[in-house]
Amino acid sequence: MNILLVGDDPRMNGLAEIVSRNNHNTLYASDADKALFTFARSMPDLLIMPGSHEYTITLQRIREIDTEIECIFILDPANCEEMQTVFTTQGTSFVPAPVAEGALLSKMNYCGERLEMRAKLNNQQQLSDLILHGLPFPAMLISGKGKELVLANKKARSLHPEESGPNEIPFIHAIETEIADSIFDPDSSYRLHTLNGVKAYGQYWDISVEQVLPGIFLFTALDITQQRNQLQLREEMERIARHDLRSPTATIVGFANVLETESDLSEENRMTAGTIRKTAERMIRIIDTSLTLIRLENGSFSPDMHPFNIMNALNAAEADVSQTIQEKSLEIKWLLGNSPLPEGVPLVSYGEASMVVTMFSNLIKNAVEAAPGKTIVTVKLRDLGNMICTEIHNHGEVPEEIRNNFFDRYATSGKKHGTGLGTHSARLIARIMGGDITFTSSEEEGTTLKVLLPKPPQNQQDQ
Repeated sequence: MNILLVGDDPRMNGLAEIVSRNNHNTLYASDADKALFTFARSMPDLLIMPGSHEYTITLQRIREIDTEIECIFILDPANCEEMQTVFTTQGTSFVPAPVAEGALLSKMNYCGERLEMRAKLNNQQQLSDLILHGLPFPAMLISGKGKELVLANKKARSLHPEESGPNEIPFIHAIETEIADSIFDPDSSYRLHTLNGVKAYGQYWDISVEQVLPGIFLFTALDITQQRNQLQLREEMERIARHDLRSPTATIVGFANVLETESDLSEENRMTAGTIRKTAERMIRIIDTSLTLIRLENGSFSPDMHPFNIMNALNAAEADVSQTIQEKSLEIKWLLGNSPLPEGVPLVSYGEASMVVTMFSNLIKNAVEAAPGKTIVTVKLRDLGNMICTEIHNHGEVPEEIRNNFFDRYATSGKKHGTGLGTHSARLIARIMGGDITFTSSEEEGTTLKVLLPKPPQNQQDQ
């Protein structure tokens, strides 16, 4: 350490030798004025000076330059006024005169440890500030339940409107008050909160908030405007492409229907025409569903809700996979509760029938494709009062790697031509109808999809 010895008081005699003997660099100032000059020029780590009132004034002047300077006073134990003065001076230590070398070294070591700790904390703070300011996206440290800005990097400051007050926190105006109170709650666990697609400053942002110290939150914002625009452009191009596919596919349905019903064809060719018609009709349903899927995801779809017989949707879905059922030698077993399903039983659900047909087509197709050959796929229906539950079971197992994101877009495994949109769109459809889809899967029990769909409101049941 660099140690400044101050004053010509006799009690300071011999201290320079002790300091030098213990490998510290010694500076010396004989009075208060020289002490201030020497300190400003050399910026020592530690002061050692007499404990008289004069030198406590000197310390106050030096602390105008460095508020955290360490100081050891050499006290006269017989001088009560001097001792009282030193005891009321914060951030100091003392050693009684005459000075015992061991006592002085102990205090010096203590001051040295405090200096090292302070330097370490300062370095960590400087590194943290450097990292924060070096981030290429807006980042801030916020305290006081989201009310006080501790630190904001240049990216965050650059977005802040000039007309806003100096204490206003960037982005906070774009977050609803209830949500802000929740994510800036210091009593909650240190978990990461995310807000996706927040609009602020004419752009869209993915925001993350995490408590990093008690009551201190790290706030970061990633600009996703370009990605969002690209996604919207891609969806629009997909919509146009699907729309352009629908017209020629509808023409195929029309011609196949003519061949099937009005031309003089053999029975074998008539069946072929029927297969072409059914395949083209299924293609139209897929195209329509994919167009609707975009509207479902962006929240612009409003279903045309009517009562309908859920068995019609299930039978249409089974017809779509009849060829796969035959090729794999599968059997579909229909149950009402735990009993065989009676012929022509009316199970009336509520929703947009064409969408429900598509939903069940996707789910039964997945079940049939996943089922091992020569096994039974079970479809069990139950009336739950205000909901109809349909459980679709097969003996296959959903791979472990996609169970946690089974209903996510593009989640698929093991299918050569799988898109991962079947279960994703199915759950979107179920939820927009007021229902939901869940699943369980294991090697021992196979896979069961549970579909809940609402029954018609009472006023429509009575009509």
